[in-house]
Amino acid sequence: RITQHTVDVADRAAVYAWFPNFRSTANVPMPGGGKVSVDTDPSSYLSNLQFAYMGSLEGRKGRWSFVGDTVYADFDKANPAITSIPVNAANVDLPVPVTAHVDLKGLVATFAAGYALSPSPATRVDAVAGVRYLRLKAVLDAQFNAAVPGVPPPVHVDSTKEFWDGIVGLRGSSELGDNWFVPFHVDVGAGSSRFTWQAFGGVGYHFG
Repeated sequence: RITQHTVDVADRAAVYAWFPNFRSTANVPMPGGGKVSVDTDPSSYLSNLQFAYMGSLEGRKGRWSFVGDTVYADFDKANPAITSIPVNAANVDLPVPVTAHVDLKGLVATFAAGYALSPSPATRVDAVAGVRYLRLKAVLDAQFNAAVPGVPPPVHVDSTKEFWDGIVGLRGSSELGDNWFVPFHVDVGAGSSRFTWQAFGGVGYHFG
């Protein structure tokens, strides 16, 4: 007697758009004290973005699945003639122009395993658990174009922060018919950071 077993094996890859808002604050010894603040937001991506990568991979066998998701971005911002800086929410004029260069790199990687709570072909819901890693590195280089008493002409500040968080959540998709489907994902977690959460939804189409 021979019994044949069928095992569901699937692999899936995706690319997507990502529009984060970064804020970097560097403490440098400016005249009168204070902070230099540099912002990077979606309105200035084209001029400041050096490199970016984002994508996800999913493998599935039966009810078990594995998901990897990675986002990396490198922003670079240079201002050749800064003459004022925001100090305590007010613009303060500098005695001489300053040439400043800021580099901000960010990496977010999520790795999780899942188990199908509802393996129905029409609506699939997986419970997922895993880890999320976040790394941010900010570098500020400034050069005063003339001597300022009490301030070194070249200023270099760099800082790196890393966070590891455990996550739990739900993930799946719902078929709409005619090859269309809706994927979704939501998770929450904590660890090195106080709290982390992620949620997304979309619309997909089966080509085969």
